[in-house]
Amino acid sequence: MSYQEYGVQKNGLKRSFVSDNDHHRAKHRRLNSLSDNDYNGSVVQNGPVLMCRSDGINRSTVSMDILLLVRESAIDQAMKKVQKVLILGTKYLAFIEFNNPQVCREVLNGLLRRMVYLNSEIVNFEYSTHKELEGPNVERINNDAYNEDLMGDPHMSMHRQPHPSPGMGMGSDIPLEVIDEARALGIRLENIVMVPAVKTSSGFIFFDEYVDKMKRGNNYSMAHHPQPRIEHGRLSEGYNDYSSMGGFDSVRSQSQYNGGNRVVMLTGLSLEFNCDSIFTLCANFGQVERVKISFTKRDNAFVQMASETDAENVINNVDQLTVFDKVISAQMSKMTEVRGSAQKKNSDGETLTKDYKHSDDNRFTPRKKPPKINRPGEILHLANISKTLVQEQGEEQVCEQIIQTLKAETAVFVPGSQTQCFLKFPSIPLSVECLIQYHLKNFHGRKFCISFSSRNKMPVNYKNN
Repeated sequence: MSYQEYGVQKNGLKRSFVSDNDHHRAKHRRLNSLSDNDYNGSVVQNGPVLMCRSDGINRSTVSMDILLLVRESAIDQAMKKVQKVLILGTKYLAFIEFNNPQVCREVLNGLLRRMVYLNSEIVNFEYSTHKELEGPNVERINNDAYNEDLMGDPHMSMHRQPHPSPGMGMGSDIPLEVIDEARALGIRLENIVMVPAVKTSSGFIFFDEYVDKMKRGNNYSMAHHPQPRIEHGRLSEGYNDYSSMGGFDSVRSQSQYNGGNRVVMLTGLSLEFNCDSIFTLCANFGQVERVKISFTKRDNAFVQMASETDAENVINNVDQLTVFDKVISAQMSKMTEVRGSAQKKNSDGETLTKDYKHSDDNRFTPRKKPPKINRPGEILHLANISKTLVQEQGEEQVCEQIIQTLKAETAVFVPGSQTQCFLKFPSIPLSVECLIQYHLKNFHGRKFCISFSSRNKMPVNYKNN
């Protein structure tokens, strides 16, 4: 929860606060205007005090953490020009007073050009309404002492810094998709370093490794692309070493599900999957709200369901399911929600995050009667066949067309119905692939409605065609 800034009194800051809906805007932008006033009724637009607002500011935050945020502005000697710091950890706020308004403006402009983090949370920066910081909790900064602390040990600043600026060392920002994924997997963001890699037909290869392979005469199709490199052996408890498994392969904790969570992590996906096909599969087991494919490892994805029950249904029915010749693993993610800009293409023209919360293609919504959940099997139920088509061509002819279109082993109409039929496939993977590829596809002017059937054998009028 975010709050507006408070007016100044002689004994410090007021304790009351006001909810501020404007803070639901993008976290990395400053607010266009301030609605709060200082104690004399005037708003300070270009004062010497900067306000920091972040969920990462808490009771354990110290002045050094705030000074390191100032350093992210890349303004020369900016830290030495800080005079006072006030931290309100219980209210997620901090204030920085500079020696003059010009420095404050330069630092603010520098910070607004970057995405700055504290304890893995984005920090908002804006002008404070305070003309100066006063009160018993205000800390005066000894610039020489802090400069010694930072420069005496070259590793100290990185060690003390809750989160490095994205792109440190390479001059370019870490993609938001990577940051969200790192949070979900429990990877400390300071362990992510941007390094050059080469995109090949078999995946990404670090540039130096690629050069070595080329020197040895191996041929690779080449397309340069930056990829985050994540240090080995630093994953959070409950996860295998990244290097030993070749990816973010997680193991089940003692409790199968995290309490209250509704985000499922899918690993081992075939590259034939995209957001829509993942949605089509998971929507058989609950209401899907959002799907996100991993930016760095395309066989991983996160699926946000409407409830924990829906998420558990996905895990129970998708885990260890073979689709497109790959075995999918499904488990609860540490992520509490799937973030990122939905329906937006990246620099490669790919849409890796899609929102389906209000999609009419969801099978489970409050407006619809929830269908029965069936485990994937060899038999599918097909509905919404054109009754006119059946009357004109006959059931056998229509069944032949359906078999050829959907590549089924056989098809038979539901007894007493001319709009529904059962499809049988040689294996479960083939039936799942059919559902993913042809659900809601047009067939003679009507969309196929395909679902998993509860049947384990075809009706009595089944004929092996």
